[in-house]
Amino acid sequence: MEGNEGATGDGSGGDGQLTPDVLLVGCVKGKLEWASRVEAKDLYVSPLWRSRRIYAENSGLPWYILSAKYGLLDPDARIAWYDLALGNLPAAQRRAWSQRVVDSLLERFPSIEGKIVEIHAGKDYVDFGLESGLKQAGAVVQRPLLGIPIGKHLGWYREHGVEDEFA
Repeated sequence: MEGNEGATGDGSGGDGQLTPDVLLVGCVKGKLEWASRVEAKDLYVSPLWRSRRIYAENSGLPWYILSAKYGLLDPDARIAWYDLALGNLPAAQRRAWSQRVVDSLLERFPSIEGKIVEIHAGKDYVDFGLESGLKQAGAVVQRPLLGIPIGKHLGWYREHGVEDEFA
């Protein structure tokens, strides 16, 4: 994970955010309705998911899926259909999930000290130890959609260059 130089040359992307080193993208409830194993990036099907995925793929950065069942997923990992929402789990299980995700990220990137981790996921995925665990490991966490109502997320992605003919 190299460099934080953004379009402005000062390390910011022009909107006050630093250019991330890695993106974490939360899964969504809408999934393909069949049980065959598919690449994780193809399992989710909602307009919000498509926008998140396009944004991540267009960034050219390493990106991972935050899955309620599987934890930190490589987008190309083959997984089976599941029906689990992190928000339905008790707080202790969400905290354990968060620690698993931080540990998995540290396995992929032994040092995230000073790295910019941008998260595109709801509070159930972030507020039970994921953000604090990443910060404890030395990462800088950005949540560009924090404070924006979920119904306005698609608009944010459009404003940031995501074009999805299905959205």
